[in-house]
Amino acid sequence: MLLLASAADSHTQEIKGREILGLRAGGIWTTGGLSDAFGSGGEIEIHFIMGIGDWYGVEFAVSSHSLGQSKDSGKNIRFIGNERGIDLLIYSGTVGMKAIKRVGGDFSASAEAGLGLYVANAIISLGTWSEGNIWDNHFGCCMGAGLIYRINDKLSLDLTGKYHYIFSGDEMFETLYFYSGEKSNELYQISLGINILTG
Repeated sequence: MLLLASAADSHTQEIKGREILGLRAGGIWTTGGLSDAFGSGGEIEIHFIMGIGDWYGVEFAVSSHSLGQSKDSGKNIRFIGNERGIDLLIYSGTVGMKAIKRVGGDFSASAEAGLGLYVANAIISLGTWSEGNIWDNHFGCCMGAGLIYRINDKLSLDLTGKYHYIFSGDEMFETLYFYSGEKSNELYQISLGINILTG
């Protein structure tokens, strides 16, 4: 963000007093034990930015990160006591700062950082028409950078990479710690989306 702030005023995107509503979709990757148990998946995010200064604002984002089904049937049995499939979804709600600076022509660079709540949802298949759910809440933080291509005064394309750090704790029967064996877990997201600029 500091690098973007040091850019010349002539490159300012000028988002002060304006709102940006965006939708992104893409892929998500994990590391360590969580990667061994689930691997990668897909994600979708809705975000809202309120412009405070010419080049920065506050961003609120809500995301759903789907890691799919567990690849470790032995752990599944130890986790729920019988042989059932486990799907893992991680929902996140974050708030932080967003900086946007034009870097040339219709292109702008962005940077963001924030704090959030991460909700792990283990979905247990119980039968054809039913399923069970286990919910765990964790705090975390995120940071990211991206490239924005301006289509017109109201619309732009947004390519963003984001890093999530989740404080998983060490409670054995909370989903993230049980499957990863680690007190913290990391998610890497790359997504493409569209922004609508108002005001």
